[in-house]
Amino acid sequence: MIVLDMEATSLDHVRGAMLSLGAVDLNDPKRTYYQEYRIWPGALVHDDALVVAGFTPEQIVDKNKPTFAEAAEEFIAWVDQSACTIIAGHNVMYDLMFLKEEMRRAKKEWKWGFRSVDLHAVAFCKVWAETKKQPLKEDGRSALSLDGVSGVAGITFRRGTAHNALEDAKLTAECFSRLLFKKKLFKEFD
Repeated sequence: MIVLDMEATSLDHVRGAMLSLGAVDLNDPKRTYYQEYRIWPGALVHDDALVVAGFTPEQIVDKNKPTFAEAAEEFIAWVDQSACTIIAGHNVMYDLMFLKEEMRRAKKEWKWGFRSVDLHAVAFCKVWAETKKQPLKEDGRSALSLDGVSGVAGITFRRGTAHNALEDAKLTAECFSRLLFKKKLFKEFD
């Protein structure tokens, strides 16, 4: 599986732009991918999204960074080297919507199928099965953020204030490995 995470300028996958993409090949965890992107002209940018992602307004338009369209072939080639190209992640539909839209904008074919594996669903079902109680907040929504899932997986690591796509992809892969195989993956989560 390809475990990925991305950071974006907005929650809107059509009008927003990807800022960075991180990925781990779960079949070969030494294989990782990370790239930061320059946003496309006219992309919707929310200041709070930049704070979460740890980017400044200057960094997102840096001409030294490629746009996703300019770097898409590199990512496609990296994914295609994997024995399993199923995309996985935490709340993976959000990442997939952005990635598919960026691929469409770059005029690149989506060839990795329609099925994905969601860490949130795996952890939610595990907690529910073990405790006989759904892990919900008072408003009825899930209480399992990536930090919450990492606690379920026995990881005490806490992310900094800004998210990083590769660090979060690695944390997600670590959670998958511990929840599914009871096996540690990366030293930084010991």
